[in-house]
Amino acid sequence: MFSLIAGLLSSCSAHIPKQGLLVENPYFSVNWNSHDWSLNRDKNPSKVLLSPGAVGDTYNTIADIYYNQENRYSYVNIRNQAYFDDRHPGQASLHGSEMFFDQDADYSKVLKDERGIPAMMTKNHYAQWVLNPSWNKVVYIYGLKCLESTLVSTSFKDHKTYCGYYDIHKGKRILHTRYEYRFNNGDYNDAQWQEVIKQPIPPGIQPLDAHLQDALSHLLSTLKIPNMDVVRMQKEGLLHNPPPYVLKQLKAQQSTANSPTNNH
Repeated sequence: MFSLIAGLLSSCSAHIPKQGLLVENPYFSVNWNSHDWSLNRDKNPSKVLLSPGAVGDTYNTIADIYYNQENRYSYVNIRNQAYFDDRHPGQASLHGSEMFFDQDADYSKVLKDERGIPAMMTKNHYAQWVLNPSWNKVVYIYGLKCLESTLVSTSFKDHKTYCGYYDIHKGKRILHTRYEYRFNNGDYNDAQWQEVIKQPIPPGIQPLDAHLQDALSHLLSTLKIPNMDVVRMQKEGLLHNPPPYVLKQLKAQQSTANSPTNNH
């Protein structure tokens, strides 16, 4: 996991984002305009470092967020990658992702590994998962039906969402969102930890978790995918018009202006 992130970061330099900053690449854009990173302004505001980057045909926008100046390796990420694996022609890069292009797919039957966890969620991540509170929740991003998973290891919480769409020029693409942070940062001894992991989010970490959820929701509320093949998506029943994207208890106030049907 860290080697992949390091590779994506190596192609660019991190910087503190300015209000109104448009971050774009050949496949998507987000706008930093309406963010309020000082949700905890009465204490210490979060330090945010923005790192857009690319490796091959995979593009990322990563925001490292130090809530209350605390480093828990916490970040939010929006990623766009090819559907097919360039090392294995004809094979999907993420196992089970073909369901994103089937309007009748049952997301509860996503391909799983031997532990019962969706195989696409654990690729390039070899941690021993100790808690799996959610792995087949359906959410909608930019009109796309997406699979959401939340996994917790002995060290990290990793929240991932995957969607599929057709690009006018490149065909099948995968949109991937993520937020992650160090779940146990030396806060608990072994005995305490066995009790803590019975809870989805320990009370002491809830503010950070909510802050990252809000950051990702705000980014997604500004998301634009300019080359989405809207006509094909509509024809194949893959484009939806659900309520705004929801992350747990927090909602992004997504305007209809950035919906794909209003961009074409």
